[in-house]
Amino acid sequence: MFTGGFEIFVMLLIVLAAVALWSTVKMVPQGYNYTVENFGRYTRTLSPGLHILVPVMERVGAKMNMKEQVIDIPSQDIITRDNAMVTVDGVNFYQVLHAAKAAYEVDRLEAAIVNLTMTNIRTVMGSMDLDELLSNRDTINARLLQVVDAATESWGVKVTHRDQGHRPPARSRRQHGPADEGRAREACADPRGRRPAGGRDPESRRREAGRHARRRGPQGSRLP
Repeated sequence: MFTGGFEIFVMLLIVLAAVALWSTVKMVPQGYNYTVENFGRYTRTLSPGLHILVPVMERVGAKMNMKEQVIDIPSQDIITRDNAMVTVDGVNFYQVLHAAKAAYEVDRLEAAIVNLTMTNIRTVMGSMDLDELLSNRDTINARLLQVVDAATESWGVKVTHRDQGHRPPARSRRQHGPADEGRAREACADPRGRRPAGGRDPESRRREAGRHARRRGPQGSRLP
């Protein structure tokens, strides 16, 4: 009976050893880096491939995507230097270059990039006039890209590209829409942008006078 209990104990040890060994074998897929922590302290980074960790002592900390990624920048209203309001949104393309920095130097990496970008958008575009803002889109994008990329360098991140759009707020379009349509209709009424008196052009008035003359007939009498 003692022999049977010993065999069960040995079998349990073998199973536990196999499970522990299997848990230390890590397969890192292409396009990812894993950080390794030794009792909670970062020690190294695993590149794509097969790796074996030290049982009990080591574990995987963060799984970082090293591929280029895109992140949406939410819309926000910006007041320009000449007190005009525009709605701005956009997208950022970024890539993690250093897995350990991206994992441990900043908390919630994507949220940090979004907040940093929105803050710099307000700073850069708020210092410009509306006409300057609308006519220098590429310059603004390049300036924002340089500022955001420099700020995220310490996080092990490279902001590779950004694009943005800006438009008047919906409420401004609703307020000015009917007036703009009215001016457009008036401009279309005459090549010079003026509506002829009486609402009709000279040719229409001549045709109308001819019809009245034919109906009245000779000597001012009305035809039957």
